[in-house]
Amino acid sequence: MDKLLFLILFSVSAINGSEGCANQNSPHKSTPLPLASIGDFSYKGAFAMDRKAGYGDSNNKYAAAVFKLSTDKSSFYFGGRKVDTAIGEFELPELVLNEKISALNVARVKQNYSSILGTKKDRFKSKRIPTGNPQKIDRITGLMLHNGRLVANVTKYYDGKGGNTHTTVLIDNPEDLANSKIYGYFSLQGAAHASGWISEIPPEWHSSLGGDYITGWASNFPIARRNSIGPSAFVVDLDDISPSTDTDDLISTTSLMDFNLRNKLHPDIYNNNKTIKRNNKNQDAVPVVVGDNDLWTVVSWAVYGFIIPNTRTYAVFGSSGGHNSGLGYKINQDNGHRCPGPCAVKHDDYYNYYWLFNVDDFVAVKNGDKPPHEIRPYEYGVFPAPFQKDPDIAAKAFTPIRPIRGGDYDQESNTLYLVLGGSLQERQIIIAYKFTMR
Repeated sequence: MDKLLFLILFSVSAINGSEGCANQNSPHKSTPLPLASIGDFSYKGAFAMDRKAGYGDSNNKYAAAVFKLSTDKSSFYFGGRKVDTAIGEFELPELVLNEKISALNVARVKQNYSSILGTKKDRFKSKRIPTGNPQKIDRITGLMLHNGRLVANVTKYYDGKGGNTHTTVLIDNPEDLANSKIYGYFSLQGAAHASGWISEIPPEWHSSLGGDYITGWASNFPIARRNSIGPSAFVVDLDDISPSTDTDDLISTTSLMDFNLRNKLHPDIYNNNKTIKRNNKNQDAVPVVVGDNDLWTVVSWAVYGFIIPNTRTYAVFGSSGGHNSGLGYKINQDNGHRCPGPCAVKHDDYYNYYWLFNVDDFVAVKNGDKPPHEIRPYEYGVFPAPFQKDPDIAAKAFTPIRPIRGGDYDQESNTLYLVLGGSLQERQIIIAYKFTMR
C-alpha cells in the first residue's frame, strides 16, 4: 500500500507533460492567482461500484459513469448502463488505499437506477418527458445539482447529420428519481460542443467570466464535424433552465474555449509523423513537418473539466492514445486486433491524460481579445491513475486501460473524484485526489 502511494505521488509530481507558451502573449494583465501543476494533486484512495446484475432500470455494466456528489456529500448520483440512460444514487463510502480492487469499499445503492430518457427498449416512446424524444437522444453526459434540481446534459451518440439541438433535461426532484417530473428537452447555444460535463465556477471568477457554471465536451462521440476537436468551455446560467423555461428558447452560452475541424487543438489528429508539401502564393512547394503530436489525437477523450478554486487553472481530465505509434482508421493493430474505427497502431499506446489551461486566456476570449480556438494548455501529459493492470482488459480490448470516464470536484474539501471505467469493465473504480497548492 505504501509503495503504491509513493509510486503514484512520485509519478504525478515527476510528469512535466509538454508545456506550451500560449499565455506569454496575452493582451491583458494576468491575475495574481497562481497556476496549478499536476503535482499539486495527491492520491487519497479509492472505492468501487459492485458487480450486481441490476438496480431498477439499469446496472453498472458499460456505465455512462457520469458522477455528481450530493449536496451534503454523503452520496453521489451515477449514470448506469449507457443505453439505459438511467441515473441512480449511491452512498459515498470511505476511501481505501490499497492496490487490490477486492480490498476497496463498495458503494451501496440509495436510489435504484431510474431511466431518465427511456431504456433501450422504450427510449423513443418514453413518456417521462412531455415532448417525447424527437431527436432520439440516447446518452447522459453530465450532471449538476442546482436549486434543488438535477440538471442533466444529454446527447445522441451517433448523430450522422450533426444537426441535433437537444442537449439538456431537468430532473425536478433528484431525491425521488423514479417519480420525479422531468422537463425538456432544452437546447444549449453551444449545442454538441457544450453538452457534456458541468462544473462550478469559483466565486473569484464569477465577475470576469460572467457566470457561475461551465459546461464543456469534446470529440468523444461521432461525428467529428459536430464536435469540439479538443476540450471546450462555455459559461452557462443554469437559472435559464427551469420548469417554466420554454423548450423552444435557446439557452445562452458564452464560449471561452472551443475547437472545430478547421481549428483543432492539434492539426494532426492521426499523428502521421510525415513531411508533406503544401503550396502557397510565395513558394510552390513548402515542406511542412507534421506529427510528433503529444497533445490531442482522434482517440482523445475529455470527460471532466473545472476551474481549481483560488487558482487560474482550468483542469481537464480524460484519456488519449496514439501519441507514440501514430493512428489509423479500421486498421490491424500490432497484436492482430482489427479496429472498428480510429485506433492507435500499437494496442498498448493508450493512457489516461490531463490538460491544464490558463483561465486568463478565457478572460481574453470573453473580452474579445482572442478567438476561443487559439487557447492551448500550459501543461499536459499522461496521468498515472492506479488500477491500470488488468489481464482481462489487456487480452480483450484494443484500449487496454481503465480510462477516466467521469468526475466531480468538491470545492469544500478540495477533493477531485475520477471514475475509471471501460466498455469491458463491469466494476467501475472511483479514485480521489486532494488538491494542495505547493
